[in-house]
Amino acid sequence: MDNDYVQSQWGDWYLFGSDGRILTGVQKWAGSYYYFDPVTYLKVTNDYRQSQWGDWYLFGSDGRILTGVQKWAGTYYYFDPVTYLRVDNNYVRSQWGDWYMFGPDGRIVTGLYNWMGSLYYFDPVTYLKVVNQYVYVNGIRYWANANGQLSLA
Repeated sequence: MDNDYVQSQWGDWYLFGSDGRILTGVQKWAGSYYYFDPVTYLKVTNDYRQSQWGDWYLFGSDGRILTGVQKWAGTYYYFDPVTYLRVDNNYVRSQWGDWYMFGPDGRIVTGLYNWMGSLYYFDPVTYLKVVNQYVYVNGIRYWANANGQLSLA
């Protein structure tokens, strides 16, 4: 078998390369990328795995690599649609058009957050930046301007 994803006689599926050998790690197949476990050789689903070149990627329920905002390990992360890598310390537009802030560990930000020299507030329910309204945090009242920058009110 060359360059094919085939079912074995015992029912498991395996990806074979151009030289007929079984493939592991991140592999391009059928228009997407998948991860094949180097021990079991099976396609991995619903997991965050380190590739053969050291980068980490999130794979979904069908095994395909994921991009955009994704729920993982009890929170949300953003994966770049070009590099597939997790985005840290950045304010990015999601696949559905809303903007979200992701912190130094890649987790979505809620509450007060200092970014690029200004203080912002991200709603803990919607995760969206609060604009044009008052925000109360620990008994302190802030005004969020049209850009979301906070000042004491």
